[in-house]
Amino acid sequence: MTTPNNFANAEYNRNLCSRYLDNPLIEALPEMMSEGEFIGAMTRTIEPDSSAPLHQRVAMCEDLHDVIIPTEFYWPVYQIVYSMLLNSYANRNPTVTENIKFSYDRAIQKKKADKEKKRTTGGGTVLISPSGSGKTTMFGRIFQFLPSMINHTCYPYGEFKVKKQQVVIFLEIPSTGSRKTLMKMFFEEIDTQLGTNYLKKFGNLTIADFEPVFRTICSTFYVGLIVIDDIQNLKRAPKDEDEALLTFMSSLSNQIGVGFVKIGTPEAASIINAKFTPLRRSTTSGDYIIDRYSKDDFTWKTLVAGLWQFQWTKNSTANNLIEIKDGDFVIKNQAIYDLIYDLSQGIPYLLTFLLISSQKWAIQSGHEKLDIKALREGHKASSFIMAAVEAIRNDEDDHFEDLMVSFKSDAEIEKKKIATRLLKIIEKGGMKGKLSSKVKALYQRFSTKYALNTKEKAIAAKFAYLLDQEEMANTQEANLQPVDVRG
Repeated sequence: MTTPNNFANAEYNRNLCSRYLDNPLIEALPEMMSEGEFIGAMTRTIEPDSSAPLHQRVAMCEDLHDVIIPTEFYWPVYQIVYSMLLNSYANRNPTVTENIKFSYDRAIQKKKADKEKKRTTGGGTVLISPSGSGKTTMFGRIFQFLPSMINHTCYPYGEFKVKKQQVVIFLEIPSTGSRKTLMKMFFEEIDTQLGTNYLKKFGNLTIADFEPVFRTICSTFYVGLIVIDDIQNLKRAPKDEDEALLTFMSSLSNQIGVGFVKIGTPEAASIINAKFTPLRRSTTSGDYIIDRYSKDDFTWKTLVAGLWQFQWTKNSTANNLIEIKDGDFVIKNQAIYDLIYDLSQGIPYLLTFLLISSQKWAIQSGHEKLDIKALREGHKASSFIMAAVEAIRNDEDDHFEDLMVSFKSDAEIEKKKIATRLLKIIEKGGMKGKLSSKVKALYQRFSTKYALNTKEKAIAAKFAYLLDQEEMANTQEANLQPVDVRG
């Protein structure tokens, strides 16, 4: 994943709350989109042409890779990314003088002291998901709508000497887990974005000398966010290198205010469990664990229904699989739907691959229809894919580990335990008597602390309904209590 070359000349948005006004680093950011605007911006479709010549239709099947159907994680991740940028820049306002003059007026001095003690952390988040789940596509798409670098010329609302603001940098942990290689990659990205020559100037420094230069660059060019991909490669780092790198990220976040997004496959499990303390220090925005989808998951149905529409075969079956009725999906052909899941195991990339290879076979063979036969034949197009699907189907965690969600953090395990308990209470229609304060506290923890998937959100909604019913019953009971009017 490389940093997108989205260069922008600063346009200052003054429609901000007072906390962010007169801060050119924030005013130059694009205004945050509403959820509706965001989903519309993220979605990307194509127009399949089933009338084109055979060889062209076979080639055009690959265009299915370009289709983007935002899943449930897009919006919360966008919110976190944007919030992290705001947090990163809120207390790094380059127009504010650093010199704090002591005042004997206690009220004035308190304001100054409070200002001095503001946190500087840019925060962080961790996203773990299998290969092929679409995390790289998601971040790439989100950052197409945020500038990677902003050119400032003349700020009309105060003195501001900074000319370039590096909003985001994308880095990948090298396959060896080497910190020095990662530092060089950082210099190379900065040179590409800013036209500097840091790699040539500092490329041969020792690790000890690298880090101060790294900090200086992040501070000088107001780097807002660093997205670190492939954190699972830290497993291959020399002894203690993994913890040293995570600690360095934490110090950058706490001392300068740079935000960090750390992305990895389930192989990162051992890193997160073994090196939790340095990871936690710079992970203030929570973590997201994206599992492969279940067959009945609403998001999975959305992906299948959406991608099934794009067909290049002469005989279309686009309307024969799923339809939307009363806001939900109705499966019209259960056999095909079940086969699609069996051959892709709830992983978006494998779903896309299956639909592409199946259509290619259907067009080239003259079958010209996307159906059960085409799906079975298309699945045979890659022996590697067939082996991966078989491994996932049989829960063989020692094979294709990057496709398996074997990672379950303590928090994830706890979340599932709470969900199971709440579900049992829901199925019983409540508890005998009033719901205990302990159970209510569990629900509060479940609904506010954790990132919930579709099924868990449904459990939370049903339990909230139970609480509402109990509250109504309590209110009615209170109204029926006799009133002592004796005075």
